[in-house]
Amino acid sequence: MSVAKKRRAHGGENAEVVSIQREARAAVVVEAELEGLRTARVVSIGAGDALELELRGLRVHARRDAAVHPEVLVSALARSEVVLVEISGGEAWVVGALRTQPALGSDRVDDVDLRAARIRLTAERVEIEGEEVSLSSKTARVVLRAAGEIESFADRIVSRASGVHKIVGRMLRLN
Repeated sequence: MSVAKKRRAHGGENAEVVSIQREARAAVVVEAELEGLRTARVVSIGAGDALELELRGLRVHARRDAAVHPEVLVSALARSEVVLVEISGGEAWVVGALRTQPALGSDRVDDVDLRAARIRLTAERVEIEGEEVSLSSKTARVVLRAAGEIESFADRIVSRASGVHKIVGRMLRLN
């Protein structure tokens, strides 16, 4: 439907029709009734802060607000989560994402898979609790079990003390 036909269908010449962005392959026209806060899904993420969204069946080009971290939109795309879009003056801005998955640190989850190049914990005290806690690198591992057992596995284990080095046990077994 042409812009003129849309104007006639929605109240004549006074009905405002706002073009978000026109491209050679597809012109996207968003009517004034869509202005305000809306929800949409991320279809693709372009260079910089450019996004393509699906809003009520329309493909809309939008930009990411500086307050929204880019990784929030990456996960919204991967999980098909809804984002919050502000449409005003012919521009669409993604101003937030609506969480549909539990958030680490605030919700109880069954399984967490955290991947990063580096993780740093800084605190006065760090507590890790569980039926079994293991700390592993490529060829070494330390396991703490709730039954009161600690196992260490490695090609070589070194224990040093600058003062007294005390090993206490009812029985010590060497090899």
